[in-house]
Amino acid sequence: MKPIGRGDGVGIEHPTESATAGQTQTYSQTLWRRWLDRYRRRSDRLNQQVRFRLSREGFHFLMILLFILVGAVLRDISLLVVLAGVMFALLLIQWRIGTRSVSHLELKREVPSTTVCGLLVDVRITVANRRRWLGSWLLTVEDHIEQTAPSKRVENQRALTVIDDVAPGRQRQGVYQLQFHQRGHYRIGPTTLSTRYPLNLGRSMRQFLNRNYIIVHPKLGTLTNRCHELFRIERQGLSRAIARAGVNEGEFFGLRQWHNGDSQRWIHWRTTARLGELSVRQFEQQQRMQAVVVLDLHARPDDLWSLNEPAAVEKAISFMATLAVELVGRGRHKLSVAIAGREIVELPNVQSRILVNDLLDHLASAASTAQKDALPIALERLQASLVRNPLLIVVSTRSNALPQTIKVMPDTLGRRVLERVSLRWLNVAADDLEPYFQWSETKSSASVDS
Repeated sequence: MKPIGRGDGVGIEHPTESATAGQTQTYSQTLWRRWLDRYRRRSDRLNQQVRFRLSREGFHFLMILLFILVGAVLRDISLLVVLAGVMFALLLIQWRIGTRSVSHLELKREVPSTTVCGLLVDVRITVANRRRWLGSWLLTVEDHIEQTAPSKRVENQRALTVIDDVAPGRQRQGVYQLQFHQRGHYRIGPTTLSTRYPLNLGRSMRQFLNRNYIIVHPKLGTLTNRCHELFRIERQGLSRAIARAGVNEGEFFGLRQWHNGDSQRWIHWRTTARLGELSVRQFEQQQRMQAVVVLDLHARPDDLWSLNEPAAVEKAISFMATLAVELVGRGRHKLSVAIAGREIVELPNVQSRILVNDLLDHLASAASTAQKDALPIALERLQASLVRNPLLIVVSTRSNALPQTIKVMPDTLGRRVLERVSLRWLNVAADDLEPYFQWSETKSSASVDS
């Protein structure tokens, strides 16, 4: 067998060499991850240690101390040396009592898991003192608030509250209020616990790496009376009414004679015994609105670099949230929803409050995208819902793009279903939602009330 070398013009990757290279790369990655974990643990330990910094008043106090000490040495004045010693003792007392005040403390934060834009949220801080004889006074609790989704470019906020004193072996609580004006996922923490007691010459601080997460649902608007024109009313037929007989039969409003197909549980036995013929209860015929709604969060590439989402995107998300809360959360209607954004999400059967909350969680982190395949993928995933109910409502930030979307889709069942649906395209940028929805725009992200 002729060996193959460089001069043959053919290169062969030997399995042994490729396996060795893969093992070397895996080993190096493992070492890198171990080093990062060790570095993070060390940084966390250092951050949780008690630190002391001079305040502005303490810095001025130290300058005066140094001036007196230099004058005492140059002039050989014993009284100034004594005065410098007393001032140094005050600094030592500030450092010792301050650092001991923030040590051996435990902190706990209570935050609700979800909220809505514009509502006040109470954040409760509990500080427990595990020492036996030394209390803590004038504790300042500072929380770091950061938005993690849909964007991390929002300016971070800080929340403050003050706890007067914590006796030994006791615990005290402090409360501050948050008001979010922008939807998203937020992280609260870490917490910095500090005090300037007793002389305000320095600040002793300690950091707690406790983090809580809160989901801020989109701001809700108001649906007008014309909003019901967007949906198809499903009248419950006799066969479906028999299958669903029970708690969802409707409101009772009269009696009638027995007909073939009536359920036996509808029989009113007292009236039947009095009249001598079968009489059944008659219920009001139920009406149920249902539709398939697609939220198309399309954005231009230039808009993706802005600090906040465009107003049309926020309005479209708010309309979707209001629609779900009003029609499903407070009624018996049904929605099949898909979100075509940075992440494509489909919820084919939104018909309970739990599913509405799940939809609101997805809307809180929804972000616009410039990708052209987001809408076709979302429509393809809802083809089963469109087969059952061929009424499609698209809430979009652009003009009607369904014909172009159908052309680029392959010849499948989803494309044939889309060619036969009844379409309502609502362009938010062109104020197509004005007859059906009222909404006010907010621009700030969060505010704190201690």
